[in-house]
Amino acid sequence: MRKNIQKDIGQLYLVSAGIGDLDNMTLKAYNIILDADMVFAMPFMRKQYSELLSGKEVYDSGHALFRTSDDKYSDKEKNIRSLIRNGIKENKKIVIMDFGDPVLYGPHSGYLTEFSDLNPEVIPGISSFNAANAALGIEITQDYNRSVIITEAMSQGFNEKRMEEIAKIDGTIVIFSMRLDIDKVVSQLSRNFSENTPAAIVCTSGFKEREKIIYTHLRLLPQIINNKKLSWDYIIYIGKFLEEKYKENCYIKEEFINIA
Repeated sequence: MRKNIQKDIGQLYLVSAGIGDLDNMTLKAYNIILDADMVFAMPFMRKQYSELLSGKEVYDSGHALFRTSDDKYSDKEKNIRSLIRNGIKENKKIVIMDFGDPVLYGPHSGYLTEFSDLNPEVIPGISSFNAANAALGIEITQDYNRSVIITEAMSQGFNEKRMEEIAKIDGTIVIFSMRLDIDKVVSQLSRNFSENTPAAIVCTSGFKEREKIIYTHLRLLPQIINNKKLSWDYIIYIGKFLEEKYKENCYIKEEFINIA
């Protein structure tokens, strides 16, 4: 049975609503959002969870706020700063609503630094990484090697040395797609990985009816990603653990790209 959150003390939360379908939200996250007085969320989340947010003070959370000194965000940050600090003084329960893992490439992690004196509590949730693992349906830490590296490779400020070091590790590599420069990534990884190393692209993980998996090889990743219209939220997996999955899902013809 759910216990109501104590209402006489203000509290700030960074809450994950999970990823994808509505029922991927944890019960704890649901209860905290349900009991919140004030919620900050991005527009698509306000729309997706409109019923849950009904009757609450709801504001735009922005994107990547409190992380840079960029003046273009100063007015918005000033307004949010005032709303949150005044709300806490009024003993309100305040939720910064996020999706996925709020502290893994999360757009709202800056709130934790800005309001660290308020002791914000992070409520975890299902991330796109968790959902993509489930979609693959295979252990990504198979016993040939227990190492898993999660990284990104944004074209702006691409770090060739870091990617070169990653390529030296004989493990599973998981790459988030944020402004990805796939040509540089494959070029660096190919120095230590066979060009025929199995790879998979998981698209729109967490949305049961929409998620797709493309099984391929390392060398074909640029061709697929540059020529196909993929969802913005795809995740790339590279590693030997995919060998059996590749055999099961791909035919002999190299140009064939299977979408599970």
